[in-house]
Amino acid sequence: MEHAREVPCAAPELPAGIAEALHTLGTEWVWARSTVGQSDGKVWRLTSAQSGTAHYLKHGTGEVAEDLQSELVRLRWLAQHMPVPQVAAFVHDSDAAWLLMTAVPGETAWEVLTAHPEQSGAVVDAIAAFLRQIHAIAPDSCPFNASAKHRLVLARARIAAGLVDEDDFDDARAGWSAAQVWEAQQALLLPEAPLVVTHGDF
Repeated sequence: MEHAREVPCAAPELPAGIAEALHTLGTEWVWARSTVGQSDGKVWRLTSAQSGTAHYLKHGTGEVAEDLQSELVRLRWLAQHMPVPQVAAFVHDSDAAWLLMTAVPGETAWEVLTAHPEQSGAVVDAIAAFLRQIHAIAPDSCPFNASAKHRLVLARARIAAGLVDEDDFDDARAGWSAAQVWEAQQALLLPEAPLVVTHGDF
């Protein structure tokens, strides 16, 4: 099935570890490149020409490669608590990383809403149920730190290093400096809250 958010494409040049993993699966692949998302990485959906089953391949360099390595570690930890994509192969070579994963069965919220906009209430309920499931994981079992305090330290370091793209602020803050945005958000900080396991996209 071709999705509006994807474009058919040829297979990219792959590192040996990813090519071998795909060959081991013993099928021909139909490739499609994702056209959405805010990451500087690349995402492909690979669909088996024989069975129709899908895999996803992510690729990036620099900070994106580091993010993919972090995603690998988080997926393996989260698999103890709920269904997640299975890692089929991972290659980290010099400055680049490739992460090959199985697809989780089901439809995305976008797919459901596009085909059945009247089901928007059910989509919200499904997302809320997922968030309750992930929030129910004991936070002291989670080895990762994405607390506001920790992320603010990282943000301050990026500002100091000149790594913030000041041309990428929203319309309300167009023309601001990174320091101005920092000062404005300091006034919006909430009191410390109990820790909970979260999903970054939400």
